[in-house]
Amino acid sequence: MNKQPIIKKPATDDRLLNNIILGIPGYLAMLVAYDFKLFPLLSNSPMALPAICEALHIEPRPASALLSVCVSLGLLEINEDCYSLTTVAT
Repeated sequence: MNKQPIIKKPATDDRLLNNIILGIPGYLAMLVAYDFKLFPLLSNSPMALPAICEALHIEPRPASALLSVCVSLGLLEINEDCYSLTTVAT
């Protein structure tokens, strides 16, 4: 007889801990994006990664990481390989 394990609902909501743990790197990434003037750059029109790298004078790998964090924070969105500001970031 093969018994399925019983999965219990957590006693607490762990979103607060996740927000605390993940909040600091996200905040720091937002400050880096601000220092690089990423938000004013994207306020004109959506841009692809190579154009962003050229405009900000940064390499593709760190730029991609920074853009990914900004997307995950809800500050940027990506559509057809172009990044643009969300309403939160405008």
